[in-house]
Amino acid sequence: ADKTIAFQGHDNVPKTPTGYISAEQLAQNWAIHNQCDLSTKTEEKINASLLKRGDETTLTTFEDCQDNAKVKIAKIEGASHSALLRRKFFKSVLEFLFSHTRI
Repeated sequence: ADKTIAFQGHDNVPKTPTGYISAEQLAQNWAIHNQCDLSTKTEEKINASLLKRGDETTLTTFEDCQDNAKVKIAKIEGASHSALLRRKFFKSVLEFLFSHTRI
């Protein structure tokens, strides 16, 4: 589990008014921002981690978005904050990032 940034989010209330939403909620917020059709999200099981065998990663994709935008999130089961990634997966992440317009 990621002890640096909790994937499921973190709520410090009532101790302090700080915290953050989960990674999955953040991805859904971006999908809403990009006007994606939330009903068409897809999930695919892949092997992204060098340290795990099998398809330990769930890759969720929101498509059918305004201006051909896409939102993706990868959840690697049992991985830490700095997971060692397979070259193929790392390359696909970079290609995804560089193929989209930045503002």
